[in-house]
Amino acid sequence: MTHPAIAEVAVVGVPDPTWDEVGVAVCVIASGASVKEVELLAWVHGKIARYKVPKRIVFWTELPRSGYGKITQKIVKDELATRGVLPLVPETIA
Repeated sequence: MTHPAIAEVAVVGVPDPTWDEVGVAVCVIASGASVKEVELLAWVHGKIARYKVPKRIVFWTELPRSGYGKITQKIVKDELATRGVLPLVPETIA
């Protein structure tokens, strides 16, 4: 949230075959700003602990909210799945 190009962000944990769970950040870019995933990941390094750095950053025009106006992890995870972001690593067929 401290990056000048970010208006809102939600970080959710998603399943990962190696680490059990990793973070995915869903960001809303501030009006008139622009930033790319690789730039934001580079900016985050050194500002937070390495294990807290999200594995992916995706950009949406707005974050989904509940009927009460809250941003919930379940709604964000469901929307990530709907938009085809999850799973992060495609399952292999045995």
